Amino acid sequence: MITEYPYISDLSLFSKSFSLSFEYSFEMENQKGISCDKIILEFNAHTKEFIPILNKYLSNILVKFTNELSQTSTFQYKYEEYCNNLKRDIINTLSTKEIEQIFKNLPVEIKRKMLQNFSSQYFFKYYEESNILTKQLIKSEK
Repeated sequence: MITEYPYISDLSLFSKSFSLSFEYSFEMENQKGISCDKIILEFNAHTKEFIPILNKYLSNILVKFTNELSQTSTFQYKYEEYCNNLKRDIINTLSTKEIEQIFKNLPVEIKRKMLQNFSSQYFFKYYEESNILTKQLIKSEK
């Protein structure tokens, strides 16, 4: 891309445009003449018909410059948002059996942390229920 500006400092996304900001600190070098420490490269789709082309450019840039873009706050925010939405969608489609299997495979320390995050009210409710079930199982085995 722009070899003199190897650091992508920002990625901005909008409905009909996106932009990349490139920064380079010239303070470290002796440069003569007018220096430029930031370049903003903006892609715009002025009409809806060009949005698919704009999205294709964005997709190609994201694929080719994943490492560089992953350092920007916008990318990190969008990635976290994407992961949170994906997690929510997966959790909402899990069957009871699948949920139980996930919990079964969790290390005990994580299970303890999860129990710590329960409100006291919920914890005691389920704790009481589990003790009742345990007592019933013990009685039935005798």
